Amino acid sequence: MVLPAPGAQLFFQVEIEVGGLGKGLSKALVGGLLEQVVQQGAGRGAAREGVDAVRPWRSYATLHLWRSDTGAEVVFQAPALRWPAITWADGWIWIAVAVRMTQHHIALVGLGPDGRMVRRALDPSDHLRARPTIAALDHRVAVAWEAHARGCIQLRGSLGREVVTLVDDGGFAQAPALRPRTDGGLWFAWQTDRPMAAAPTLARWVQVARLSADLGTCTSLGTLPGMTLTANGEDQSLEFPALCESADGALWVIARASHNFRAQRWT
Repeated sequence: MVLPAPGAQLFFQVEIEVGGLGKGLSKALVGGLLEQVVQQGAGRGAAREGVDAVRPWRSYATLHLWRSDTGAEVVFQAPALRWPAITWADGWIWIAVAVRMTQHHIALVGLGPDGRMVRRALDPSDHLRARPTIAALDHRVAVAWEAHARGCIQLRGSLGREVVTLVDDGGFAQAPALRPRTDGGLWFAWQTDRPMAAAPTLARWVQVARLSADLGTCTSLGTLPGMTLTANGEDQSLEFPALCESADGALWVIARASHNFRAQRWT
């Protein structure tokens, strides 16, 4: 994950230490950019999906967020911290991270230029909350994540307080991605086993939509170019999307195919 710093002399460092059975370390400090690399250690088995819902966590994690211009720092611990996402908005650095304490929730943590810290717990549940994504939007931050339930996975979102359902197709909607649009609102992508409302399939395919600034309207861009539910070659799916917008306003979708990565340009 890479985040351009807002000034040449401003640096951010994010670090996640995993204790107990785990010994992973996530660390970042690259001149002018934030680059995060997450490595999972011996405690990885305790974090597998499906296991964490029925077995207590046997490790703990500590998140550190530090900014060089003020020396301000945020530190908090939880039995598990996973899938951190980060963005910058109006002088604040914001992180969304999946947390397991007595319940699962998405923690939204902000660190301001004056050292103020904001922390909010979004969508607490006994079921897994996973893979948050975050984007700056009109002096606010928008967050989306997976909300697991029995037999399905929804995608939910928030502008920091109220939680709304973004995708609920009765299947497994996962791996959301958000990106601000130059014309307002957000680009929104995710993977699903029910592409374009089709019957459930083993393969996951990416869906792309325009999301309104209030998160209230999600307008699909239609069928992904090259998507076929009957493919039997090397590329039978497209999943885990990432989004970027080029200078000419085109949207680029980068996602993992069965055996490689693909990039598609939407105009």
